[in-house]
Amino acid sequence: MTNERLSSLAALHHKDFRLFWFGLISSVAGQQMLWVTEGWLIYELTGSKVLLGSAGLMRLPPPRCSRSWAAQ
Repeated sequence: MTNERLSSLAALHHKDFRLFWFGLISSVAGQQMLWVTEGWLIYELTGSKVLLGSAGLMRLPPPRCSRSWAAQ
């Protein structure tokens, strides 16, 4: 098991991959914080659960459309 774990973390020995990985993690964390903050702001300003839900639904179409377009 130790060898399996070391082999799966071997890529982290490369500086460029570490920079890419930690940049990706910080980018995803920032995006999720933005989504929570936007939802919080929408609910605080309007008090509407419907608007809060519709804001969440509006995030779905762009990635879905770009995935189907990129797959062609």
